[in-house]
Amino acid sequence: MRGKSTEPSVRRRGGRASTRPKAGAMGTSGTNSARSGYADFFDFAPITYALLDAVGLVVKVNLAGCRLLGVQRAQLVGRPLQSFVVPQDRNEILDHLHRCRSAVAVVESDVRFSARNGPVVTCRLHSTRATDGGRDVFPTVIVDQREHLALDGARLVAERQREEAERGAKVAMSADATKYRFLAMVSHELRTPLTPALMAASRLAMIAQLPEEISALAAIIRRNVELEARLIDDLLNVARINQGRISLQLEPIDVHDVLREAVEICRAFAEVRNVTVTLNLMAPSHHVKADRARLQQVFWNLLNNSIKFTRPGGAVAIGSGNVSEETIRVSVHDNGIGMDDTVLESLFAPFEHKAATDESRSGLGLGLSICKGIVGAHDGQIWATSEGPGRGSLFAVELTTVEPDPDAAETSTVERGRSLEPSNAPASTRVLVIEDDVDSGEMLSLFLFHHGFEVEVASSLAEGLSKLEERWDVVMSDIGLPDGSGLEVARRARHIPNRPEKLIALTGYGASHDIEASRLAGFDDHIVKPIDLEKLMIMLGQARRGANRLLL
Repeated sequence: MRGKSTEPSVRRRGGRASTRPKAGAMGTSGTNSARSGYADFFDFAPITYALLDAVGLVVKVNLAGCRLLGVQRAQLVGRPLQSFVVPQDRNEILDHLHRCRSAVAVVESDVRFSARNGPVVTCRLHSTRATDGGRDVFPTVIVDQREHLALDGARLVAERQREEAERGAKVAMSADATKYRFLAMVSHELRTPLTPALMAASRLAMIAQLPEEISALAAIIRRNVELEARLIDDLLNVARINQGRISLQLEPIDVHDVLREAVEICRAFAEVRNVTVTLNLMAPSHHVKADRARLQQVFWNLLNNSIKFTRPGGAVAIGSGNVSEETIRVSVHDNGIGMDDTVLESLFAPFEHKAATDESRSGLGLGLSICKGIVGAHDGQIWATSEGPGRGSLFAVELTTVEPDPDAAETSTVERGRSLEPSNAPASTRVLVIEDDVDSGEMLSLFLFHHGFEVEVASSLAEGLSKLEERWDVVMSDIGLPDGSGLEVARRARHIPNRPEKLIALTGYGASHDIEASRLAGFDDHIVKPIDLEKLMIMLGQARRGANRLLL
């Protein structure tokens, strides 16, 4: 039978057969496949797709839209999208449709939908204009804004918290700065009367003809004045450490020398307490790069603390050793009252200390906190251990060692002590003291006169500047003068023909920025009140040698 074949036609080409489907077969299959893929994409897309007509009726919507509004598709299609919008935003959706009808670009609007049995959902509509069968339709993407708004809210909260934290930090910094300025001012006012008291006690101690009882009283006055000065220093040191303002003058120093000096300083206290102090310095490598005065402060505090909390008849042992080729460990071990775990936990916190023994003062509880800050500033470590109450304590400090400096000439304790011995200065060694505190000026003048210097005292900046044109080997000036800053003395002295051999600032302010201000003004040295008389005499000795050279 002949009829229409259902088989594809076959064409011979070069002896080979090729099969070609009927016309239109592949096109129909491809179109159906594309439509199926589009339907899948439309229906299962994670965001809402909808097709709206010119009046806002829903023509098509995908499953995401149904989930968003909590309804079936049949409850959406054919209904106005406006009916799912909260009443307050319905004018917004009407305006959106109006703009869509006249726009050639994408139209965007934010509206809130009221989901069935669910929350109000803020969404952003993105609509464009299209035609379908000659009529206007508006393909619309509806994006749930909840996650975006939540992120925005979190960002705003984070920004507010950051701003509040920054404001809090600024307030705290301002409060710290105010507190530091207050402490500096108070320290200056407290230091000023200590200076004449300390010099008077030192002067009395030098008079050989005094009865032994008077000499003993003078020694008591001096010790207590120095203690008051040390308490003031402790308050300022804590403020400096907390603000990261502690200044260090680093140089290679011999740790063993510093330990011997600390023992010498504490010897009288140990004798009063009837505590034996022994040294066992075994470290072959015992030089470090450090601030000598600050390191001595650490060892003095540790030794003083151990003596204080060791009962009469007890012992304190100071040792050194190298725990590695580049590390020295200094230990201060006592057989005193010991510590429990509670005390050890807060031992290095400021204003934390255990009760003092009967004969000792409790202090401010700042010494160990200052030690930790100073050791930390030297990139070292400090810690304490104890086997318990009544079983003693061990304090240890570790620092990085360096090779000794063969050219460094360190002044020993004995040499510094000799600087206070009376000596005759050449008649031409003239000193101008500018000091508004009458007692301080008088005592300093008496002290220097006793050591052979020719001294004049000016009680104001104006009087000091008027005398500055004369020939002076040394000019010593207070900084806080009633009629101006003593820094002007150094500035003026730099430009006079007979510049003094030595310019020394005397002040109750000893912060790093105060010292830097003195240096920039032109002072050679900066002494913080109460005046360290041994240090002053070393400085004046340098000026005296300069004066001698001028005479030759």
